[in-house]
Amino acid sequence: MLHWLKPPAKLPFAIQRLPLVKTVWDRILPGVLAGLLVLGLIHLGLVQSLEHLGYNALFSLRGPIPWSRDIVVVEIDEESQRSIGQAVWTRDRYADLINQLSPAQPSVIVLNPLLSENDPQDMALVAAMGESGKVVLGQSWTDTDSAIVPSLPLRAVAVDIGHVFSREDLDGLVRQIRLRRYGVPALSLVAANLHLRPLGERIVVENPNQELWINWPAAARELTHYSYADVVRGQVPLQFFRDKIVLVGITTSPMNSLQTPFDRTVPVSDMYLQAAAISNLLQQNDLRRLGNGWQGLLLLLLGGPVLSFGLMGWSFERRLMAWLGLCLGWLGLSVLLFHYQYWIPVAMPVLLVTLTGAAVALREQSRTNLLLRQSEERYALAVQGSNEGLWDWNLMTNQVYYSPRWKEMLGWEESEVGDRLEEWYERVHPDDLDSLKAALQEHLDGHTAHFEHEHRMIHREGSYRWMLTRGVAIKHRDGTAYRMAGSQSDITQRKEAEDQLWHNAYYDDLTGLPNRAFFLDRLRQAIAFSQEYPLCFHAVLLIDLDRFQVVNNSLGNSVGDQLLIATAHRLKGFLPSEAVVSRLPGDEFAILLPNIEDEREATRTAEQLQQILARPFNVGDQEVYITISIGIAISSARYTQAEHMLQDADTALHRAKASGKARHQVFDPAMHNRMLARLKLENDLRRAIAQEERYAMIGADNPEPELFLHYQPLVQLDTRRIVGFEALIRWYHPSTGFLSPGKFIPMAEETGQIIPLGWWILRQACRQMNRWQMQFPDLPPLTINVNLSSRQFSLPDLTQQIQGILYETGLDASSLKLEITEGTIMENGRAVIDMLYQLRSLGIQLAIDDFGTGYSSLSYLYRFPINTLKIDRSFITKMHTDKDSAAIVRTIINLAHSLGLDVTAEGVEDPEQVTRLKEMNCECGQGFLFSKAIDAEAAEALLSQTELIQDFT
Repeated sequence: MLHWLKPPAKLPFAIQRLPLVKTVWDRILPGVLAGLLVLGLIHLGLVQSLEHLGYNALFSLRGPIPWSRDIVVVEIDEESQRSIGQAVWTRDRYADLINQLSPAQPSVIVLNPLLSENDPQDMALVAAMGESGKVVLGQSWTDTDSAIVPSLPLRAVAVDIGHVFSREDLDGLVRQIRLRRYGVPALSLVAANLHLRPLGERIVVENPNQELWINWPAAARELTHYSYADVVRGQVPLQFFRDKIVLVGITTSPMNSLQTPFDRTVPVSDMYLQAAAISNLLQQNDLRRLGNGWQGLLLLLLGGPVLSFGLMGWSFERRLMAWLGLCLGWLGLSVLLFHYQYWIPVAMPVLLVTLTGAAVALREQSRTNLLLRQSEERYALAVQGSNEGLWDWNLMTNQVYYSPRWKEMLGWEESEVGDRLEEWYERVHPDDLDSLKAALQEHLDGHTAHFEHEHRMIHREGSYRWMLTRGVAIKHRDGTAYRMAGSQSDITQRKEAEDQLWHNAYYDDLTGLPNRAFFLDRLRQAIAFSQEYPLCFHAVLLIDLDRFQVVNNSLGNSVGDQLLIATAHRLKGFLPSEAVVSRLPGDEFAILLPNIEDEREATRTAEQLQQILARPFNVGDQEVYITISIGIAISSARYTQAEHMLQDADTALHRAKASGKARHQVFDPAMHNRMLARLKLENDLRRAIAQEERYAMIGADNPEPELFLHYQPLVQLDTRRIVGFEALIRWYHPSTGFLSPGKFIPMAEETGQIIPLGWWILRQACRQMNRWQMQFPDLPPLTINVNLSSRQFSLPDLTQQIQGILYETGLDASSLKLEITEGTIMENGRAVIDMLYQLRSLGIQLAIDDFGTGYSSLSYLYRFPINTLKIDRSFITKMHTDKDSAAIVRTIINLAHSLGLDVTAEGVEDPEQVTRLKEMNCECGQGFLFSKAIDAEAAEALLSQTELIQDFT
């Protein structure tokens, strides 16, 4: 029986690679093994024996039920044999009984004994059976399946023949009979159908192998039965047999071998098997066998795996409760269903649940043992590999076990350290000993769940090393600790790393000075001190190196770094030790002067710092001069946050730089108001630029523009013709009216707003020039001059941006001339050359604006691909009164011509200047003499004049 099912030796490799499948397999494996074990027990017959016990127990729990009232048994018992005086029962005795019963008109007379031998009294029995016409005989088979049938004369007169073949189970009980065997119906089926025939009913057996599972009603003695002798003597009223099925059989001791669940101790005649079967058929209360065959196999194949999948991972208590619940529940269900004639397996499911639970428990136990061994191995390896020292303190004897590694950490051999607690305490740094003892006592008193402490311990070499000690105490039930154990780790490197991290977080890597975070921390402490002692003052000095970017770009970053380091050393060397000197991002330094008397002390210190830093710095082979601007904030009651005081010092610094640099400025509230006004102006400019950009994106003109361009003509001096215009930005503020570029362009440069503003100016100017060229095609090609800011010039995609604007506006590149200040070129140093050549390669013209002011770029001029030099208006204005200015103008013009450049003079305001410039061969002029900056309509009107520029000589 299914013994061929075996557990797989090994999962396929493809399945092993799947974590989910492997997990499922691990969980169902105990159930699979339990199911296979149950199958083996079934094959050995052990489960069937248990099922038989369960079968008997179910009848005991159910109790007896009434036999069918249509059945009467006539027993040929020992009393009948004694009264008749015949030990061997002859056939004429059956004839006498049939003749006695016939007047009672029973429905069927069943002769249970097998009457297979020929007998001299057969004729008497034949006559009686023929007279009755209601006698049924039985037949059977030998062990070799040879038929045992009634004698021929009896068969001829019998109303029908049914088999009485049955097999006993190992425990002696008959639990089922075949309703048909080799085509012969069972005797019980024949008798029941003959009994039902007058009613027009019939029990049909469609399956030739159908079995009837016997539902034993009760003990045999509870079935209506009479002694043969009493019936023949007429002591039993004949009406008791009317319309009954009369079973006739021998019930003497040698013939009683049938056991039933109710007749286990005293076996009865097998006639009662036929009686029970007939009773089941008539009452339709035979047993329905569930879970037999494929149903039981399905229960085994699915029940065990499903059960083990659910039980895996549960605690032992939960598994025990589940086992009890399932077993008791199944037993209760079996009893309940048995009352309704359903017989389900009892032993197999209970055995399956029990074996599955045991397999799961064994699996979990083996897994626990494996994990425990692995844990022990890991712990042993961890102790060996963790490089930690162990200690174990016996609080009862005050002895401490120190592991060899614990002693090795401190440079000692194992035999050189004893087991006293003092061996530990004596090596702890004196400053850390009290806190160590306090932490230990706090844990022993139960105030902390674990003990942990960091302290220094002296090494054998004499140096102190940082140790992290952890431990936990073991206590009696009363809470008294009797043992404490733990570990010790050397964390010296970690502590050094933490110190380094702290230094990196609060100090500047380049100069070694404290950084902004450190400075703000000390400033907070100073503010808190001043709030507690109002008569104590302190000051913040914020220092910025003027034109440091020029040094960086011209001499290189390394020189700039050395200059910052030298500045830091000079500041640190001059200031008192109680002052805090820190470096802020970039080229700014912050100084906290504590305990000053008044504002004059702070300004005096600022003046001294300006004098000290004005001395030359020898950086490498360079001698560098710098100036500094200083913003000063003096402590007062209004300062509660360090950031606000530093911000006010920054405001004062901006004021100092705006006043001309190389200055110091003390903060006052009016500066704050000016800064707020400047911030508002900055926001308004950002809004105006964003508004223009939105209209530009949709290709529409702003109906109420705040930003617009004016155009100032550039005039060729010898022909008096306009050769181009310079585009100049104008801002009409909604609340304050027109603002000069000098009020908002520097602010836009500082905040970065000059970049989007510059692109908008360039786009509008190119679009306007393209429109004029199409409107005045007869005029010589005009150029449009646009200023390029230093912020724009530092953009990596400058060339691509300008090329895109030219393509968008349709202006030819040769009609665009970009004006770059002399300062922009010098600040960007060597990097400017490549960018200028890229622009020239597009056909764009280049001009140096304000040439000759503040920078010495003559040595670099020949290296730049410049088209035009624009002489600053300061030289043109003084040209007729100052011989030096006239000489400078002449020199610039001659230098430009020698380099192949043309010259434009700015700020031309009277005819005499024009005459002098023409004598010097200056090509173009620009100024109020020709025209002020005008809007586009006025410029169109100027271009449409026949005589473009009136005679200005």
